[in-house]
Amino acid sequence: MPDNSSDAATATSRRYGTVGSSAIPIGSDRSLPCTILLTALVIGAMYPSLATASEDRSPKPGGIFKLKPGIYVDQRSTCGDPANAAIRSYDGKGIATSSTHGCRARITDRNGGSLGISQSCIDLGSGQAGRMIERFRITIENTLEFTISRNTRASTYRYCPPEQLPEGF
Repeated sequence: MPDNSSDAATATSRRYGTVGSSAIPIGSDRSLPCTILLTALVIGAMYPSLATASEDRSPKPGGIFKLKPGIYVDQRSTCGDPANAAIRSYDGKGIATSSTHGCRARITDRNGGSLGISQSCIDLGSGQAGRMIERFRITIENTLEFTISRNTRASTYRYCPPEQLPEGF
């Protein structure tokens, strides 16, 4: 009788992939994780910069308002072309406008989710000038959004990642 063991092995190898010494049916639920892992390893080896390209290296949320430090724009503006009046900058100590810097906020009261704020800022976009005091209410929506209210007017600001801002920010 002829030996058909090599024919059987060939048929088996067409239907099964080999992982270690065990055969896993190709297309089975158990072969998918192996395929994903192998694909990830190949892509990682070919393109090592992909692993760090989306890594967020910017400062983590924190400071007085527990917001992510950086540039925020009025929700009605785009990050790519905001008007100066729509820009706010948070450094963990206060919220500056395009015409102030060195702001230091102090929480004066809490009312539900709203905080009363007294903030001292240098009244000039850069350089030395006198300090001004402003008072407002702030509601922190999350680590990337806040609303500032003054009298009956309120504006909501959202965080803009650096790569979405115009050059010079």
